[in-house]
Amino acid sequence: MTPGYKALLAQVAPGTDPRHIQALLPPDNGGYALDDLTPEQAAFCIAMAKACVQVFGADLVERIARERGI
Repeated sequence: MTPGYKALLAQVAPGTDPRHIQALLPPDNGGYALDDLTPEQAAFCIAMAKACVQVFGADLVERIARERGI
């Protein structure tokens, strides 16, 4: 994930573990799908991932992150 998208992640999902957001994003050629999106599209994906973290709970998403090696 590029530094710009890391900053966007911090802006759109403050207080959410960035690893948990990343765990819910599909990988894309060794990177993360955000790298191929516009900032607006990436912000939407981050917001949706944040909502999923809130619904699923941090414990479940932490397990997903660990399974994905994040």
